[in-house]
Formats: sequence, structure tokens, C-alpha cells
Amino acid sequence: MTGFKKKKRFGQHFLKDKELLNMISGYGGLDASSLCLEIGPGRGALTIPLLKTGAKVVAVEIDQSLEPRLQDIKRKHKNFDFCMADILTVDLYQLLGGAQRFTLVSNLPYEISTPLIFYMASYLDHLQMMVLLLQKEVVMRMAASVGTAEYGRLSVMSQIYFEVTPLIEVPPEAFSPPPSVWSQVVVCKPIKVEVSDIDSFSEFVRYMFTHRRKMVRQRLKDFLTEDDYSTLGLNSDARPQDISVTDYIRVFECLVQKGAGLPK
Repeated sequence: MTGFKKKKRFGQHFLKDKELLNMISGYGGLDASSLCLEIGPGRGALTIPLLKTGAKVVAVEIDQSLEPRLQDIKRKHKNFDFCMADILTVDLYQLLGGAQRFTLVSNLPYEISTPLIFYMASYLDHLQMMVLLLQKEVVMRMAASVGTAEYGRLSVMSQIYFEVTPLIEVPPEAFSPPPSVWSQVVVCKPIKVEVSDIDSFSEFVRYMFTHRRKMVRQRLKDFLTEDDYSTLGLNSDARPQDISVTDYIRVFECLVQKGAGLPK
């Protein structure tokens, strides 16, 4: 695209490997009956393979300088539409036309990857799946197993919303400009959230991991007794990274039932 300058503030690293672009598009399982959301289409390198599946593709792009390129794609492809906006401010129900389920496929700017994952949780009832190309470190944290160094708040909150499946790793040289880190494709399929108050649960998990080296009984000394730990089958000497997603839910619901308030 003549005259286009990449903008560092938007985290723009455009994937240029055509084989990888086709693979990522294929992971979405799209066909002519599908509705696909793409975030940060850039110059359309991933958009074109997505359109070739026959799916209706709606893109959201924040960089106003890319609008002429997206207008050109729209003129050539009847199954494409776009809006110029910050995805974190967009009402997806309005953008995508209501109740139809959609698949998100995106080479996501690293800067918004974590807030975007939490944001998309608001649309679980309409989200078919997400196929995201993210920084490898973020994918490792999302999919981390309990007890590992990578396991943290992002792991718990990702796994309470999604079945997280890491796929192919992508080297820096596959992008222009190349980032300083490796990337990885991850597929996230929504699962039923088994928590009574997801916002309060999120804050509870945040509180627990604020001091991840402290034992649970230290973090919850004003809320749970040893009898509570015995009932829960949880070792009070455990640290936040040693508690599974299921056990976080059980501890949270115990606190709710006790009615003594939640730690902040």
C-alpha cells in the first residue's frame, strides 16, 4: 500500500506468510453460512483468505489511514464490511446485526490482547469461537496448568470462559515489521460459566494473585476457617498458583454463601 506508514502505538505487525494466513483462516471452520469478525485487518492480508471461505466478514480497524484500503476491499467483495473504531468501544450486537452467532479470527495487536479476551467474554452467548494470533507468552499464560510459573489470573479467567487450545507457533520473521517475540495461534471455544457472579469472581481472582507467594490462609484469614478449608478439601498452605480453576470457583462460592463479604 503506497504511502502507508505503520504506527507503533497500534502495535502493527502485519503477517506476511501466505501459508500461515491460509492456515489461520482455515482454523475458523468458516463457510458461506458463517459470520466472521476480524479485529485489526490492516491491509487485508488475513481478510482476503477469510473472504474466500464465503463467510460474511465484518472488520473493525482503529487506524484511520487504512480506510481507503478497506474501502477498496469492500468494493471488490460483497461479503465484506468494516467500521473504523476502537474494538473495545464497539457494541458488537449492533455491529453484527443482533442474534447471529459469530466467529472471531484475528491477528490481534499485542497491546489489546488481554483486555480483548475479557471484553469478548461479554458476548459468549453469540460467540462461536475465537482464533487468535497472539504473543506466545500470552498464549502460554492463557493455557497454563495449575502449579506452573505461567499460571495466574489470566489463566483462571481464560479457562473459566473458554476451552483454550494452543496451536502453531509463529516466528518473528513471518511479520512485517518483525516483533521482538514469537507469536502463537490459539483457539478458544466458549464454555458455560459456572459462577454466580462473574464480575465479583474476577475481582476475587485479581485479589488472590496480587500477592501470589502468600499462602491462602494469609490472604483469606478474615474470611475462612480451618473447618472451611477441611470442607473444601483445600490445603490452607497452598499459594494462589496452586489452586485449580475449579477450586477457585468453590472457594468463591463458599465466601458468597458465608455472606461475610469478599476480600478487596
